[in-house]
Parts: sequence; structure tokens; C-alpha cells
Amino acid sequence: MKFATYLILLLAPSIINAQGPSEINFFMRDANGRILDGFTKNYKMEGSPLLLKDFCNASIVSTRGKSYNNIPANINLETSELIFQSPDSQIMAVNIPVSRVVFKDCETNEKKVFLSGFSPIDRLTERSFYQLLDSGTVLLLKSYQSNFSESRGYSESIPTRVYEQTTAYYVFLPAQGLVKIPRSISDIPGLFEKEKKDKLNSYIRTNQLKSRNEADLTRLFAYYNSL
Repeated sequence: MKFATYLILLLAPSIINAQGPSEINFFMRDANGRILDGFTKNYKMEGSPLLLKDFCNASIVSTRGKSYNNIPANINLETSELIFQSPDSQIMAVNIPVSRVVFKDCETNEKKVFLSGFSPIDRLTERSFYQLLDSGTVLLLKSYQSNFSESRGYSESIPTRVYEQTTAYYVFLPAQGLVKIPRSISDIPGLFEKEKKDKLNSYIRTNQLKSRNEADLTRLFAYYNSL
């Protein structure tokens, strides 16, 4: 996905709005939702393959620029599917390409922006969603993945699947696309041009930024995007 497209999505997330009290019905019609037949049909489950603990209201933007608001949604990390809850509590998968989702946390009301449509990298596909941590000349992104182990007790008729959520960080560079963030924060300046590399190294030393600390990582990229 071209960088210019993401600037448009960041600056104008509601190009076309489906409005009114029946917005979920508009979304169900446009999204061509596929009913999901439960997550625990053939196994017991500990943890969850879902991003969020519950279905939280979200603003969703399709790749065509149409936006929908207040849709109870979540992300199935196991399948990289955006899913939503219908008015009659059915869980459905969205069958149209989506470029941007803004979740409103069910408890704190904090907004979290997720983007999709990037080129495949590692185990991630074009359908995978990344949380946007900082934006500007480059994008700082956080991926979430769901891994599981499965076991069956001696007297159990079905296995138990235990899910664990893992994260990783990436940067979207206009000239290169997605690049995985190095494990050491001191290696990050090497991703950029020399004149900014020296400034980043100085910023890391002055502010004593720590490796694999999300707050420090976000500070570093915010500084880079301010240069």
C-alpha cells in the first residue's frame, strides 16, 4: 500500500459517511458479513485469539473510503479477520477490504488506531492489522499475533487450546515499505539517513531511552517525525 494512501486515511478518515440510527444495518449490508460458527466448537479454550476482551465500538473505513461509526467490533488475530457483532448478537466476519479501524476502549474510552493493507512480512499478511503508535514521515506500527498450544487430558474427550498474545514492532518507510524494528534501540538510527542518524543517537543518549520499551520507542519516532 502506497504511503500517500495512508496520509489520506490519517488526515481524512471519513471520506464518505454512512449515518443514521441504522448504521449497523448499513454496515451489515455493505460488509457482506459471514456468520462465524463459534470459536470453541472442537476444543476448550483458555485465553482468546481475539485482540480485545470484548466487542468495542469502532469506526471502520473500507479501502474505498466509506466509513461506518459505532460498530461493535474486534479482530481475530488467529485469522487476521475483522469481526463484528450484529444487533442479534451473532458474530460475523467482515468480507470487504478494510484499511483503517479506530477502536474506542470499552473501559477507558481510549482510542486506538489500526491500519491494514501493508505488504506481507514475517508471518503477517496484507490482511493483518497494525496499531498505529506514531505517524509522520514514517509510521511506527505494532503488530499483535495469537499463538496457541494444544493438549488433551487422559479422560478429556476434546483438547484444550491455550492462547497467548505476542507483539512486535515495525516501521513503514516510504522508500522501503515495512521493516521490523531492531531489538536494540541503539540500532534503530541505522535505518535512517546519516544526518538524522546522528541526531537520533544523541537523542537516545540524552534521554536514556531503553530497548523494547514502547513508551521510549514512541518518543524516539515522534522525535524523528518532528525533524
